[in-house]
Amino acid sequence: MECNYDEDLNENLFFRTLQNENEELFHKSTSEGWVICVPRAGSFPSNTLTHDDFFSHILIPSDELPESHFRTLNDKEVTVCNRVVTVESGMSKPVVSRVLFEETYYTDDLLKYRVLCLENPLERQKIADSGCEILMVRTLRDCIDLIWTKSSGGRELLEKMDEAVKSFLDSNPDMEKRPLPELRSLVKGLYQHCTAIVLGDIKLRSLTALDKRLLDGVRTAAETYVLHGVHSQLLRGVTNATSVEDSRLNKTARNLSELQLRDLGVSRSDLLGSIPIARRELARIDGYGTVLGKVGCLRRTVAAIGSGDDGDYGSGTVVAADDLLPVLVFLVIKTGLPNWIAQLTFLRNFSFANEAITSSQADESSFLVTSLEAAIEHVRSGVLLGAPEPEALQQEYSWKKVDYEEKEYDDDSIESPTESVRGGSVGKDILAEFFDQVRLGNVEKVELLLDGKIDLEEEDRSDLVSSDTEAIIQQLCHPLCSCDACERLILEHRQQSVDLKPYPTVLSADGRGLTALHHACRHGRTVLVDVLLRRGASPDASDARGATPLHHAAARGHQAALLLLLLQGKARVGAADGAGNTPLHLAADGGHEGCAKALLYYAEHSGGAGVARGHARAANAAGDTPLHHAARWGYESIVAILLEHGAQPDAQNARRVTPMDVAHNPQVSALLLKASPAPEWPPSPPGTTLRPPPVLDFQDAGPAAGRKASKDARRLGVRPESTEDMRRVEKLLRAVAHGDVRLACYYLGLEGSPGGRQGPTTRSGGTAKWPRRLCHPLCACEACRASVEGRPSSEADGTKAAAKSLEVDVCDADGITPLHAAASHGRVEMVKALVSAGASLDLRTRSGAATPLHLACRRGRVGVARALLEAGADACAADAAGDTALHHCCRLAGDSGAVAMVELLLEHNPRWNVRNAEGKTPLDVAEEKMSLRLVKLLEGKLIT
Repeated sequence: MECNYDEDLNENLFFRTLQNENEELFHKSTSEGWVICVPRAGSFPSNTLTHDDFFSHILIPSDELPESHFRTLNDKEVTVCNRVVTVESGMSKPVVSRVLFEETYYTDDLLKYRVLCLENPLERQKIADSGCEILMVRTLRDCIDLIWTKSSGGRELLEKMDEAVKSFLDSNPDMEKRPLPELRSLVKGLYQHCTAIVLGDIKLRSLTALDKRLLDGVRTAAETYVLHGVHSQLLRGVTNATSVEDSRLNKTARNLSELQLRDLGVSRSDLLGSIPIARRELARIDGYGTVLGKVGCLRRTVAAIGSGDDGDYGSGTVVAADDLLPVLVFLVIKTGLPNWIAQLTFLRNFSFANEAITSSQADESSFLVTSLEAAIEHVRSGVLLGAPEPEALQQEYSWKKVDYEEKEYDDDSIESPTESVRGGSVGKDILAEFFDQVRLGNVEKVELLLDGKIDLEEEDRSDLVSSDTEAIIQQLCHPLCSCDACERLILEHRQQSVDLKPYPTVLSADGRGLTALHHACRHGRTVLVDVLLRRGASPDASDARGATPLHHAAARGHQAALLLLLLQGKARVGAADGAGNTPLHLAADGGHEGCAKALLYYAEHSGGAGVARGHARAANAAGDTPLHHAARWGYESIVAILLEHGAQPDAQNARRVTPMDVAHNPQVSALLLKASPAPEWPPSPPGTTLRPPPVLDFQDAGPAAGRKASKDARRLGVRPESTEDMRRVEKLLRAVAHGDVRLACYYLGLEGSPGGRQGPTTRSGGTAKWPRRLCHPLCACEACRASVEGRPSSEADGTKAAAKSLEVDVCDADGITPLHAAASHGRVEMVKALVSAGASLDLRTRSGAATPLHLACRRGRVGVARALLEAGADACAADAAGDTALHHCCRLAGDSGAVAMVELLLEHNPRWNVRNAEGKTPLDVAEEKMSLRLVKLLEGKLIT
């Protein structure tokens, strides 16, 4: 089994062996209702399975908490929480494995049993003994590390691929103009060529022949490296090919910008706090230029949806598929990405490695991409819009009775600021009914309500009369009093009752400040707009957000209502709402070409070309002009109209971004380039956008990844950010290994020039001062000789800058820092120089979590160990196997320096009784090695 979510368990070696060769154990498990854990295929190091393997993967539910707490047949405590299985293993670190899927099966005797498919086995020692490494290639850095460390010539392979990519780009300068099928064929050919280069390495070819997962990782690494190399031209080509579809999707999504989760049937309140986190994660997808990076972004988005309010991906709730898809639909609409079709097309057409991979990683990627595709298709179908065209809403009320304003505001208790209707709750009920009839377009009933010709319900009238009568009775001397004062009070009450009219007017507004004209324009009720304007409704009335009816008509694309407001109501074209948006901004943002034309033509004919030009160039509070909106969403026709009326293609918003910077559509970019002033824009082919390139996705983004990175930063070295730096790190470590202190310090920038780092400490106690601006340490040019001899030179004063220095804690792909290399090879002088320069003493390697002191003790480097301990190295630190430095020293029994190493460590009070993962103390190790001197030293420590 390769962790396919629909895979047959009979194809899994572990499960098949349990059924066929351990029938008694299998029948016992099914009859007792025990849980069978099945690791995915390839996760065990060999095909030889023992009884202990099966005992550690059969879980017996506890009596108190049978759903979450178990114990294995070999008496280990197991918990299952949030689809994660944790096995407690005594003093060592617990074993953790993720549940890929869960199934319930029945035997021939109709006995039900439960099966959990796990990502990793639940037996730590099995993996450790075999040396099998579970590869998780998630970032570009992982891909480079895989090729660099697993091959015999990692640098040469990367250089060959760089040459192949460069040759490909040189031979295809117009790649962004190619049709999509041809573009895919070209890039796939490059991928196959680079894969052949990588697999041509003898060591890598032999390893991949034995490990299919490594072969899958190599394919993914080659694909990621290739796509990152061509991402600039490739993404432009894909965006060009899908620009028309993207503009249509953008128009649909922009007109759904007020949609809420409850409109999509999601009522889970526990998801609300995680939606902003998931939205931020999904918005980063455009910043990645590889399939691996984009899929990683989708993975973090799905994880964030169930993370809870605190954004902790490790805790939270499980999100079912029925909730996941509506949430993804909501995020696609709210993220505001202008090229969703291009993103999906890229994921579908350029995932070459997954075509040959059947592992769990490929299945997860497929699930994530399919979910995104379903969400995009649901938005693109237009079913969320109701009627297909805005003006069709005049004859059909397609929205729910809960309107947009109820979605935008949660507080319905706000009193209407302009409501002048008296009568308490009766007046409010009539006002709500009035606005409902406006939204429904019921002209006759709206007019009757405005004229006061619809009688109140009898119970409402009786409530109104009874409430007023009770108030008057309380003011009388007594209920039957007929004095002059009481008679005058009764007369005034009767006059007020005649004048009382609990009916709405054209000036009445709801709690959001929306008048009847606002509602009619929002829903395109053209006849009602005409009626309300003739009755004196104000076309420039503002709601709580500062928007006029003209804003609402332009935002919804109701051109007929907009024209009535302009021609009959004389509405102000340039009115700005609370965010500084004019109606033209909203029309351009929603892709409503007819409304944009009407606004500009009306402004031109009523005020002249200068007025229309001013509206086309108007900026909102964020500095965006209507051209920014139209260019971003790819509305070619609206861009042409705005440019025709004087919009500026070089206008910068508050973030100094121009319409050209946000354009994704090649036709839009060509229009902007054509209209741009010559000095402002460099000559470039149509379709070229000035977007920032995708990020170098060396590591996952997001809050969870940030926390992980900060945690690892205390243990691991500084990893280089480019292949060039990786080559320099390799040279640095080689110089350290050979004991070339001067060359190593040159790479680290430890020459000690003014403003630079302090040089290494010399044997006499002074500080070494080496010239900083040498071409290289052995250079003999005039400038370098002058610098070495301390005499002035015309070229010595900075004419030749030194190469960029590396960090003192820089490491290679295995986490080996210069201090690790110096400790391992016994370079005492180099160790002192690095310690003097501030090198961290307790950084760990990636594979075994070894510190420099561990490496020194493994090799018996007494001088290095002494230097490290005197500098403050932790003598009690344990590596991945639980071994301390004292454990490693005891394994040197028989070597001449073993006793001296143990004596040196004992002087620094190590943890002499600590047990490693095998449960052995340093004394146990010494006894196994039958070293009497070491045993006496350690026993003496025990006695003291």
